[in-house]
This record gives sequence, C-alpha cells and structure tokens, in this order.
Amino acid sequence: ATAEGDVTSELPAGHIFKASPRAPAAVDAKGKKAAALPEGFYDDQRKDAKARNAAQEFNQRMHQELEKLQHELSQEAEVQYEKDQQSARTWNMSREMDECMNMAQAHERLESVRLRLEQYRAHGAQPHGTVGLCGVDATAHSDSDSGSDTAEDGLDIYGWR
Repeated sequence: ATAEGDVTSELPAGHIFKASPRAPAAVDAKGKKAAALPEGFYDDQRKDAKARNAAQEFNQRMHQELEKLQHELSQEAEVQYEKDQQSARTWNMSREMDECMNMAQAHERLESVRLRLEQYRAHGAQPHGTVGLCGVDATAHSDSDSGSDTAEDGLDIYGWR
C-alpha cells in the first residue's frame, strides 16, 4: 500500500490532479529562460511579445506593417491627386468653352448691330448729319438744339428700351 500522503500516485494517467512531467524551459540566445507562454496569451500584443521575449520580432513586424500602410496611403493619395487634377482640367475646359460661347454670342450681337447701322445709313435716314453709335446725331448734339433723342431719331440699335 501506499502512504496516505501520496494520493496522486493512485490517480490514472492524464488526470487533472496528477502531476505531469514538465517540459524543460526553452533557453533564448542570451542564455535566459524563455517564458513558456503561448503566443496570444495576453490581449495586448506588446505585452504578449514582451512576456515571450519576442519584443524585437514584434517591433520588426510593427515596422513592416507601418511601411506597408504608408505605401498604401501614398498610392491612395496619388490616385486622389490624379482625380483632382482631372477634375480641375475638366472644370477649366468647361469654363473656357463657356467663355468662347459668350464671345461668339457677343460677336453675333455686334454683327447684328453693324448690319442694322448699315441698313439705317443705306436708307438715307441721316436727318441731322453723321449718326453716332447710339443713333444720336454726332454733329448736331448740343444742349441748345431740339434735344433729339435716339427714340426721336427712330434708331434704337441696342434694343434695351
């Protein structure tokens, strides 16, 4: 029989309370015993790496991930920059097209006024001498005259009234 103090020896192999032989502790490169904690034992990755004496590996891995993130961000920034440049070019082209259309409309209005002025002159409607741009008699324009106005001369070349 066994002594009363050695109850665990009677337990079957693999039982919770039976002492299992321990594996020898691993020794790292510095001669220190490495902790036998599994990776991920701590929720905090930095503490976990420190407990397993793998802080250098952790720092290298973090540095690699940081470089990868910076590379991805720079690529995204380049793509966004190209999109912004394309948008600016499109906006400038649109603005230039609007400017050209406005200039063409102004040219058409100017030609219309020029044609109307030529028709007016061709019909001999110059009662007071030379007609100015606004249809006012340029030679007889004075405060003492009858004060002829463009409406009185019958010429309203701008059509703004």
